[in-house]
Amino acid sequence: WNMVGLPVITEDNDYQIQFPDAVEGTLFGYNGFYEEETFLDNGRGYWLRIEDNSDNVFIGDPIPDLDIGLDEGWNMITGLTSPIQIISIIDEDNIIIEGTFYGFSVGYDSVDVLLPGKGYWLKANTNGIIILSSQ
Repeated sequence: WNMVGLPVITEDNDYQIQFPDAVEGTLFGYNGFYEEETFLDNGRGYWLRIEDNSDNVFIGDPIPDLDIGLDEGWNMITGLTSPIQIISIIDEDNIIIEGTFYGFSVGYDSVDVLLPGKGYWLKANTNGIIILSSQ
């Protein structure tokens, strides 16, 4: 299992097009509960089962910035086309609970950078919006 996200703007956001090695029927988003999905939304993170340990190549336009709506509690998000430092995330209402950014490899790991194509957990103390920007 992998935590993934879509780091480009593309005409076809079907997960099987963007992740050709994905196991059919294994894309799950989180919105307070897990739900099977078919299409990837920019800014959202997902669980996805992938057959092989291969690199994935995304084709599309870069995402220079993105507003991400968070719900109170845990959220799965993804970053932009380029790596983003956690400290550079714009959180005007201070809704992100400090120290709650986690990625997944063999287990959960605290992270300082959001990498393109990866998904991450973070916890918010209330509903609101954060802004990711590569500028």
